[in-house]
Amino acid sequence: MAPITPRLDDRSFEDLVRESKSLIAARCPGWTDLGPSDPGVVLLDAGVTAEALRQHQAEETRGRIQADLDSRRPMVTRVVVSWTRFKKVAIQATLLAHRSADPVALRARLLSRLHRYVDPLPAGDAQGWGFGEPLPSSNIYYLLQSEPGVLRVDQMRLMLEEVPGAARAIAADSFQPDTWYAADGPILYRSGNDGEGWEVVGRFPGEVIDGIEPHPSRPGLLAISARLPSTGAEGQSRLHFSWDCAETWDPATYVLPAVEDLAWLCVRSWRFGNDHLPCGGIGAREALWDAYEKAGGRPVNAETARWWEVFGNVKWGVICISQAATALNEVTRKALSPGRALELAAIGRRTAETEWELLNLMEGTA
Repeated sequence: MAPITPRLDDRSFEDLVRESKSLIAARCPGWTDLGPSDPGVVLLDAGVTAEALRQHQAEETRGRIQADLDSRRPMVTRVVVSWTRFKKVAIQATLLAHRSADPVALRARLLSRLHRYVDPLPAGDAQGWGFGEPLPSSNIYYLLQSEPGVLRVDQMRLMLEEVPGAARAIAADSFQPDTWYAADGPILYRSGNDGEGWEVVGRFPGEVIDGIEPHPSRPGLLAISARLPSTGAEGQSRLHFSWDCAETWDPATYVLPAVEDLAWLCVRSWRFGNDHLPCGGIGAREALWDAYEKAGGRPVNAETARWWEVFGNVKWGVICISQAATALNEVTRKALSPGRALELAAIGRRTAETEWELLNLMEGTA
């Protein structure tokens, strides 16, 4: 009798997750930290410093783990492997000890209790500090106050190693309540409690983040732009994308030259009838380039700028076609007000203007 082939259509995603988790427990009993809604596995390397952990976070290692798990993943699932984020927290406290207490021994006991409290691994009667659990200052205060030999705790505060200082960019997430993003140099931070606490969600060495843009209609999609001041590529910026609120980042990045922005100002649609002034209807291209160079930008190559101007007109033409399609489609038009539908249709008519400008650019007469 031939073996019965399972029908995947009869099994839900939850069935596949349940089966996969049962295989993990059977074959790797040490991997037991599985949440009820997260089929992921947390691997912990204990007893090392934060600096040592960061040194071992090599992309080659992460890639090998990703490839190995990809080869074993169930159908219709996706494997995402990323390094666990962590915070370095310092505790500053002023205590008054009993007169009979040994200050050196008391300090040693308090440090030992603090380390046991935040240790995620179970030891003795301690169950271990759970991943993702908050670190309330009241618990630390109680831990210090309850130690024999401590008369009272005069002052106590928690201090994070990394928090945004002079933020160059900040943005709120439209879909996640109380969630903000802030950039300070090459580091992107995220807060899930209206700025009371921050965590590092992205490091981009050699770059300076100057723009953060959560997508207005797609939850989770986030884009950041960063300047490249240390690569000798002045005037260039790089785009990074995340599809899950900065939990992971798309490995593909996009480098945009500043000359593209300069050329975009020279697209015909921004002249508003002043065709003899190609730069936004207010000046000549050469005047724009000279002003850019005097402000510290690199010299602009005329042929490169012309290429990007052609590209800008093509891009604007595609936008016009898309706007017209939205206005003419019966389904999408129903969601528009009459005024908005008329506006999009009017923009669509400008496609012919773009075609005419492209012909002039190719002939060298624009």
